[in-house]
Order: sequence, then structure tokens, then C-alpha cells
Amino acid sequence: MTIRQLTVSRGDLGRASGASRMLTYGTTPVGAALGGTVALAVDAWVLFAASTVPTLLIIVPIRRYLSNRAIDEVTRQESAATDTPVSTGGGETPGERCPARERRPIDP
Repeated sequence: MTIRQLTVSRGDLGRASGASRMLTYGTTPVGAALGGTVALAVDAWVLFAASTVPTLLIIVPIRRYLSNRAIDEVTRQESAATDTPVSTGGGETPGERCPARERRPIDP
């Protein structure tokens, strides 16, 4: 399971994925334009060095927040709340039906 699947409710998962894609694809041209403009003013190594600092300031706290221990804890809480074991990726046992594979009628 991904972190998004663990933290976002099933009903809002499509909206969260759509918002993430919109932000990612929407800001790519802005970042390219800013990077190109700055690269014209300074050497490329200065641009890469200057962009490393904010990247690390963002990634390190996020990585600590989303550590394997924290993810395992959320997984255990989800499992305890629903009284059903969380899948470990081992596949289905014989005779078990996967609810995600069942056909559901589309609401009008």
C-alpha cells in the first residue's frame, strides 16, 4: 500500500490523486521557467547548489514523519480499527474474494 492509500479515505482517494497530479503537472512549467531564467543569470552549478538546500529542508522532515515505523504504526491502527488483517502483498488465499475486483453498479 502507498502512503496515500494509508492516509486518505477510500472515497477521497481519486480526488487526492487528481489534485496531486494537477499540482505536479501544473507547476512543472513554472519551475522550468524559473530554473531557465536563473540559469541565464548564474552558472548551472550555482543553480543546483542553491536548489539543494530547500530540497533537503523539505525532504528530511517529511522522511522523518513518514518513517517506516510511523507507516507500520498507521497500518496497525487501520488493522485494529477494522478488525481485519492488512494485506502483506502475499495475494489472496484460495476461496477468498477480493472486494476491489467485484463488479459494482455505477450510481447515476
